Amino acid sequence: MTFRPLALAITVLLSLTQPLAALDLGGGYGIRTYASPDPDSVNSHLIETPDGVIVISAQRTFSQADRAIARTRRVGKPVAAIVIPVAHTDHFGGLTRWRSAYPDAQVIAAAATVESMRTDAQGYIASRKEALGPDFPSQAQVIASLPDTIVADGDEMTIDGLRLRFRDLPDNNAPTNTMVHLPDHDVLFTSEVVEDGVTAFLRDADLDIWLAQLDQVAREFGDVRIFYPAHRTPGAPAPLIAEARAHLSLYRDGIDAALADDGEIDAPEQAALTARIEAAYPDYAEVARVPRAELVAANIRWQADRR
Repeated sequence: MTFRPLALAITVLLSLTQPLAALDLGGGYGIRTYASPDPDSVNSHLIETPDGVIVISAQRTFSQADRAIARTRRVGKPVAAIVIPVAHTDHFGGLTRWRSAYPDAQVIAAAATVESMRTDAQGYIASRKEALGPDFPSQAQVIASLPDTIVADGDEMTIDGLRLRFRDLPDNNAPTNTMVHLPDHDVLFTSEVVEDGVTAFLRDADLDIWLAQLDQVAREFGDVRIFYPAHRTPGAPAPLIAEARAHLSLYRDGIDAALADDGEIDAPEQAALTARIEAAYPDYAEVARVPRAELVAANIRWQADRR
């Protein structure tokens, strides 16, 4: 495989700086990305086929979904499918709007993602509804719009001549993250498994599993052309994987070191580790509308309890 980093960088830069500029995959296929504004930016990736569009991630709120739908309509083709890559509210909060705009589109997700949306066992849907009010769906609306096409790890499907392979990685920061591989075009949509520039949300994360999965992704997909993450900008695999590994390792190794003496993290240890992580990633975006320093401190508490 020939990798042309300069050409790729120019193409990606254009795709990010020009509204709806596409990464041309050839043969009538291309990729565009709608990114909602900060804070808490979320990507909706639009895979254009000769006769339609496949959407990955439905946005967090009704208003942002409406904006993403308006961008999608400029493509001038119907939406054939919508993939919900992870059971986090920022990826399915706007799904009812997409369902209304494109009632014939199939909605695709893993079984664990659908179950999490159905039950809201962690209370994330209720919490978001309380915070966002009428711009976010009720639990009943989420249930009414659940995905109708269930995929498992390794499944493949072809939509308008485009082959999609689904790679499910469970028990990282969610019940599962569903990555979408376009094997004929050297592209991987990494969901939240591989990201750069985003403060981690580690309440439910198993850091050991997640770090092992980054190694697995490097082995399986390290030579693809480009990764498209759920948040922030696409890029070449190696630096994105390295950045994700360094970010998670700083948490894991720092927490383990603090726990080593007495099995607890006291206030000075937590403050010191929070400061280290803040200093290492001062430009990382906020997540869940929580100030970065507060989320870093919460991550340390959550992971100390888990470990």
